[in-house]
Amino acid sequence: METVAPANQRSQAYSGLIERLIGHKLISTSDAAEVAERARSQGTTVVRELLEEHQIEGAVLARLVSEEYGVSLLELGSIVLDHLPVDLVPQSLIRKHKCLPLYRRGNRLFLAVADPTNKSAIDEFKFATGIATDTVVVEAQPLAQLIDEVIARQDEIFDGDKVADQYEMQVDNAVDSISSLIEPLIMSVLGILIGGLMIAIYLPLFMLGSVM
Repeated sequence: METVAPANQRSQAYSGLIERLIGHKLISTSDAAEVAERARSQGTTVVRELLEEHQIEGAVLARLVSEEYGVSLLELGSIVLDHLPVDLVPQSLIRKHKCLPLYRRGNRLFLAVADPTNKSAIDEFKFATGIATDTVVVEAQPLAQLIDEVIARQDEIFDGDKVADQYEMQVDNAVDSISSLIEPLIMSVLGILIGGLMIAIYLPLFMLGSVM
């Protein structure tokens, strides 16, 4: 006797990225259903769920995401850390959304992202910078490594600034201490000089008066 599958387990039509993945035999229909349901129930995106599963090779997933959503694909190997406009964005946003500012052209900021469907993240960057933002799709793992390098570089610079500030404060304190010690001596010397000057001015007058 043939068993009829429940309605929620029957074959269903997929579209978009899921359809591409099934078509390339990168994911089964049952796994696709689980990913879609998990994204729906957790309020995330299908791309984010796929990234966290690590079932699909990163480079392949990045290429298919780029093709599906019409977003340029970029290799991060040629990126120079010193050229990244990371000073435009709070480090907390970079950590939170795993997005990295790549470059700025006029009044547009281009972000490296693994998930271009995360519109809330893009909107937060736009709000924080006051600059219109566009996205560029990159592979997730190299992006995470680059973000770690950028954050480590920022922390190193911040620590260096703290050391410089502490040294400057120590110098200022030493100067103040020396000034407080020297000030009475300077006042005494000035008093002697002024007294000697007054004597030099008035003594001849007193001597002239006594002669007359």
